[in-house]
Amino acid sequence: MMGDPFRRFFGMAIIQENTVVRWAMNDNMRWTGFGFRRGHQISNVGLTHNLDGERIESDVWLNPKNAPHWELTQSAVYMPYYDQTLVLISAERRNNPEEYEEPDPTPPSMPSFR
Repeated sequence: MMGDPFRRFFGMAIIQENTVVRWAMNDNMRWTGFGFRRGHQISNVGLTHNLDGERIESDVWLNPKNAPHWELTQSAVYMPYYDQTLVLISAERRNNPEEYEEPDPTPPSMPSFR
């Protein structure tokens, strides 16, 4: 990320049939607008098995207010035993790296991770 290299923004989601089953984020990620309600539908864009990471449209994972300000990279791993996809998302501020919107108040469905 531009600015402070120690400020990292990470989130993860478990997807089954294009529905967010569980999700978590580190404390910094809450500033991006990453957060979901139970049963949130996600587009199938980029949910193919990809360990290398790829840029993804921010509005797939972020709310419409915050999406234009962030660039996202995601990696996805399909877990056939569970018929679910684990998606890891990292975010970088596009401009004004020191300006942040209000954090998303939606509590994660899993404890935060660092």
